[in-house]
Amino acid sequence: MHVPARTPVIIGVSQWTARREDLPAAEPLTQWEKVCIGAAEDAALPPSTVRQAQALMITDCMSWRYDDPVARLAERLGAEPKVGKISTPSGTAGQTMLQNAADLVRKGEVDLALVCGGEALASVRAYRK
Repeated sequence: MHVPARTPVIIGVSQWTARREDLPAAEPLTQWEKVCIGAAEDAALPPSTVRQAQALMITDCMSWRYDDPVARLAERLGAEPKVGKISTPSGTAGQTMLQNAADLVRKGEVDLALVCGGEALASVRAYRK
């Protein structure tokens, strides 16, 4: 069976969860950075691989706003993405962003895309207390 060269492949995944006893947790930007690096490590790649990301896709974090989340994450990762997107608020935003990243790979616009997201409502509540 022939697999086309531009077939998108998920090469690494990562998850970070704050437990109740850890609240308030790190801000979402720090969490996104951790999971991006964790995904590289999951793929048996050096953490510095994240610098090569040509696309950064972030699901909307409704509880913690940033002026430019893509630029902030890119700076943290040392990346200079050609494409940066923030999703609209949605329960399916992660899947939509993953599909957008796959489309970019399939079209040959990027070779490496990072998709991340997270919500910080419990941390916001903990900080308010």
